[in-house]
Amino acid sequence: MSEQYRIGELAKKAKVTRRTIHYYISKGLLPPAEGAGVGSYYSDEHLNRILLIKKLQDKYLPLEKIKEIITQLSLNEVIEHLDTVEEEQDDFIQNKYLIAHSLKQPQIEFQSLEDSTEYIKILLGSGVELHYPKKLEVERPGLIKSLVSYAKKMIKEE
Repeated sequence: MSEQYRIGELAKKAKVTRRTIHYYISKGLLPPAEGAGVGSYYSDEHLNRILLIKKLQDKYLPLEKIKEIITQLSLNEVIEHLDTVEEEQDDFIQNKYLIAHSLKQPQIEFQSLEDSTEYIKILLGSGVELHYPKKLEVERPGLIKSLVSYAKKMIKEE
C-alpha cells in the first residue's frame, strides 16, 4: 500500500517547497491531493512524479516539455525510469516526448524534387524517422496515427 503524506511531509521528502507542489498541481504536472481541506493527503505517486520532474529539470528540460512527457507516463513507468534519467540519454523518455511532439507538430516539412509532393517527417526516436506524403493526413488520417502507435510499441520493446 502507498504511503500517505501531508503536504509538509511530501515537501520535505521531495526536497521542494509546499509552494512548488501547489504550482506543479496548478500547471497539471501533478494530480491534486486526495481528500479535501485538513484531511487531504499525497501519495508515493506524487513523490515519485516530483522526483522525476526534478531530474528532468536537471537535464534542462522546460516545465512545458516535462508536462508533455510526465502526463503520458503511468506510475510504474515513472518508477521504472526515475533511475534511468541519470544515464546519458533516457531513450524511453526521449521517445515519449518525440512521439507526442511529432503528433502535434511535425518536425520538418520538405518537398521531393522528383514529383513536388510535400512530405512530413516525424522523428520517432532511436534514430527512426517516419516520412509520409502530406496528403495522407486528409486521405487516411488513421493510418499515420496507427503507424506512430505501432512504432512507439516497437521502440518501447527494444
